[in-house]
Amino acid sequence: MLQLWAAITLVAVIVMGIMANYANNLMSETQSIFIEHLLPIEANSRQLSQAALLFAQRQQQFLSVSDVSALPEFADRTAIELMFQENAQLLSEALDNQQEAHRLLESLSTTYQDYLVLDSKLFQLKKRHLELASDIKAKQAGNERVSASLLNLMDDLEKRLRNDNLVSLLNLANPLKSHINELRLLNYKLFLRTGYISDFSQSKKQFNTVFAQIEQDINAFSSQTFELMYVSETLQAIERQVEALRVLMGGETGLIAIEEESTATQSALVREQSVSIKLMSSLTTQLNQLIKHINLQNYAEISDDVTSANYSWWQIIVVSVFIMSAVMIFAYILFNRINQPLVLIKDSIRSLSEGRFETRISVTSTQNEVSMLAKDFNHFAEVTQNLIADYSKAKVTMQHKKQQLRAVLNSVPEAILSLNEEGYIIDINPAGASMFGGAIEDLLGQHLLQFFAEANKPESIDDLELDDESSGEYEGLRMDGTAFSLWISVSRIISGSDDFVWVCVIADITKWKKTNQQLHQMTSELNTILENAMVGIAFIRDRRVIRVNQKFEELFQYSREEIEGQKTRFIYPSQIAYEQFGEHVSQYLSVGESYEAQLELVRKNGDRFWCAMAGKSIEADAPQNGSIWLFEDVTTQRQNEERLTNLASIDSLTGLPNRNVFNDRLEHAIHKAHRDSGRLAVCFLDLDHFKHINDSLGHKAGDSLLKEVAKRIKETIREGDTVARLGGDEFTVILENIRSAQYVGKVAEKIIHAMSQPYFIDGVEINISPSIGVSLYPADGRDVDMLIRNADAAMYHAKKTGRNNFQFYSADMNAQASLRLAMETALRRAVEQEEFFIHLQPQIDLDTGKMNGAEVLLRWNSTQWGLVSPADFIPILEDTGMIESVGEWVLKQACQCFLNIKHKLAEDFKLAVNLSGRQFKGGNLASRIRYILAETGMPTKNLELEITETMLMEDPELATLTLSELSKMGISLAIDDFGTGYSSLSYLKQFPLNVLKIDSSFIRDVTTDKDDAAIVNAILAMTESLGLIVVAEGVETNEQLNYLRQHTCQCAQGYLFSKPVSEEAFYELAEKETLI
Repeated sequence: MLQLWAAITLVAVIVMGIMANYANNLMSETQSIFIEHLLPIEANSRQLSQAALLFAQRQQQFLSVSDVSALPEFADRTAIELMFQENAQLLSEALDNQQEAHRLLESLSTTYQDYLVLDSKLFQLKKRHLELASDIKAKQAGNERVSASLLNLMDDLEKRLRNDNLVSLLNLANPLKSHINELRLLNYKLFLRTGYISDFSQSKKQFNTVFAQIEQDINAFSSQTFELMYVSETLQAIERQVEALRVLMGGETGLIAIEEESTATQSALVREQSVSIKLMSSLTTQLNQLIKHINLQNYAEISDDVTSANYSWWQIIVVSVFIMSAVMIFAYILFNRINQPLVLIKDSIRSLSEGRFETRISVTSTQNEVSMLAKDFNHFAEVTQNLIADYSKAKVTMQHKKQQLRAVLNSVPEAILSLNEEGYIIDINPAGASMFGGAIEDLLGQHLLQFFAEANKPESIDDLELDDESSGEYEGLRMDGTAFSLWISVSRIISGSDDFVWVCVIADITKWKKTNQQLHQMTSELNTILENAMVGIAFIRDRRVIRVNQKFEELFQYSREEIEGQKTRFIYPSQIAYEQFGEHVSQYLSVGESYEAQLELVRKNGDRFWCAMAGKSIEADAPQNGSIWLFEDVTTQRQNEERLTNLASIDSLTGLPNRNVFNDRLEHAIHKAHRDSGRLAVCFLDLDHFKHINDSLGHKAGDSLLKEVAKRIKETIREGDTVARLGGDEFTVILENIRSAQYVGKVAEKIIHAMSQPYFIDGVEINISPSIGVSLYPADGRDVDMLIRNADAAMYHAKKTGRNNFQFYSADMNAQASLRLAMETALRRAVEQEEFFIHLQPQIDLDTGKMNGAEVLLRWNSTQWGLVSPADFIPILEDTGMIESVGEWVLKQACQCFLNIKHKLAEDFKLAVNLSGRQFKGGNLASRIRYILAETGMPTKNLELEITETMLMEDPELATLTLSELSKMGISLAIDDFGTGYSSLSYLKQFPLNVLKIDSSFIRDVTTDKDDAAIVNAILAMTESLGLIVVAEGVETNEQLNYLRQHTCQCAQGYLFSKPVSEEAFYELAEKETLI
């Protein structure tokens, strides 16, 4: 019966144990998910927040800089970008099955990229603002010196006039001195500049007014003192100082212009900073949304696991209740069966408990449980008698053991404490007193929890016993308040029926924890270096792969799970190569030397490649402990070396490396800079107007010039840098291991200075200058094509800004280049898609007020950009050569337009069409115009062709022949924009011109500016003598019209009469009697 009882009990225990084990495994799985998946995601989210904060701090720092020399230290933001990108990538990989999280992450990345672009723009604006502030300070000092010099000159002059008793001249000097003081006062007012652009316009007017008054004062003074030599000399000195002051204040580089640009830059800086703050706010909001979404997903996963665990525990409880009920029923039945024999046993036990150890129970012959129990009782009674005898001896022995245990407790380094049920200390060893910094007497009666820091303080001693999350590690406080780290183990010891005490073992783990943190940090750093290395790295022991990095996996196309623990045979093409390499390498590694070689190895897919290998034993005295090997794919390098031996590597003309060598060296330099975390620069040089040299002196002279240019460039750079010729007049320079952008700028200035010195080719002195574009690695590109393309874009920007200078690449240049390329493509389709159209602007006879002509103007209504300014697309047509075909189209349209309204126009009406310099080249312009006029039926007497001064001077001989032929055809010829080009009077006689058009820049201020008025009067007088018709362009006011009428100008054109209008609107204008 008892065996059955035992079997049933065992089965019940096993069932409950299985279910408990299931629940425990479920909880362990939940904990594993939390540690291995959820915690890393949380850490990556925090790192993204930290990166965003670092971006904001960096931007605030460089915006608060007051000296331009301090800006470069904020230029490099690569580390923060890398931190953001790496954590964003880790989050993306960890959240690969969460579409919403990926959407939030993509939105965050887009905002992040926008912020980077705006951050770069803010940096450049700040840099420009500081540079302008420095220029302003220098020019203000110059102004002050010149103003002071003027006053000194006036003081000296007044003194001499008083000494000579020239009172009348003193009266003339007073206005001049007053105006000089007024000029100085205006200078001081300009120092107190405001944030309004209109203030600067007012300042310009005031300065011009005062300068004019000073000139009048000087003229008045000079007219009265022509016989006084010292007065004349002083006035000449004053004139020179006033002119110097005018230069300092006016012009594009004057103080007013710089002040105005500084104010505009400051406004742009404030505006872009506001946008940056909004972008950072948006970035932070999106980051918070992403973290919130991740937390909600994590909570859902944990909640599901906890629900499953709770459900399992409820199953255990129900099964346990069921099993216990069955056991109790069985026990009741068993109790009734054995109750009587047990009464006898009970009485015997009572006797035994009363000290009658001689009591025995009679034993029957049956072999049931009761009989066996009786035998056991008799045996127990006998043993008890013996134990009583031995008790005295044991008691003495226990006393000795207790003393030994106390000695052990006093000698161990850990604190051992005994606590009562409430947690108060009732006993503590000396190590514990030392750990808590007090005497044993002071610690007794103290509550244990008062020695825990508030940050992670448990609520009760029960929490310490049940706490599995902290692994027993807490932060503690000594009695003097100093902090330390501790590890604690708590056990409950039953001391009575219901009483118990707590036994605690506490260890001071402060030093261990610090050491462990340092070890963890070092391990993380080493793992980061290993996994981000640019070469494959493997730890090999006994020719077995122990560990590899990511680059090794990419190199051989094996995952580390496939190869770790395997022999290295898999990377060799044959067993023989594997064995021979092992024998050869062992000779070096066994004596502690490193080994380097290039071998042909094989990837997982069977592809062979050349690999550079380098290895060395970890311990020179014990090579059997393993070695570290580096692997790098040098297949491309070897192929390049072989190709370079077969290809010409030197430019035959200059002796410089050619394009192929330059590309290879640049690629190698990029690889080296990436490996060493260095920087390099690419300079793209193009000679300004080199074509003129070839055209005028011949290609032989051009080749000689290129050789001399190559020689000068080589002399300006370091020996380790590279200069190459790409072709034509294009050169490139690679500057490696650069310290800063300022250094690159100095090298560029050095090259410009050297190349700008005169050249003597075949006895002829030649002057030529370069335009240089600079791109920097890694800021402006990380590969060969990108660096060259960006340097080329910067070079074209240098040409646009006046040539003979250098420019660093910026993102705006690519945008401009892309826009220009897009416009060029669109222009090629514009004629086919009928996007071009013409406008006409009337020309007026000032005597009659009637329209006697019109100028044809080209317009472009693009389907992509709408109406595009001619200033934007005409230069592209010129550069690409499309202006020739478009020019013919304009001429045909103009002829057709004239023929449509010919009946409404005067007999001598002139329709003026502009010609391009490109149309003159080739010498067939006259024949093409003759063909178009014949095709359309346009009368030659009604056609007028406008050309500019610059076109005539490019090739005077060809221009003379072409214009003479056109003139013989009866076509009227007009010189356009007169006064803005070479303004050479000789060609007015040399070329068969009929009309001269005064540029609008002279007409604009003709009524207020005496210089413009003098120029206009001179042109009118000259054309009257030459018999030319004059057309004044840009007439916009009645005052201008009246002035031109008074000075016998024949014709005018401008917005006062009509703006350029469409063909339909021009028909309506043709019906009017007069336009004045």
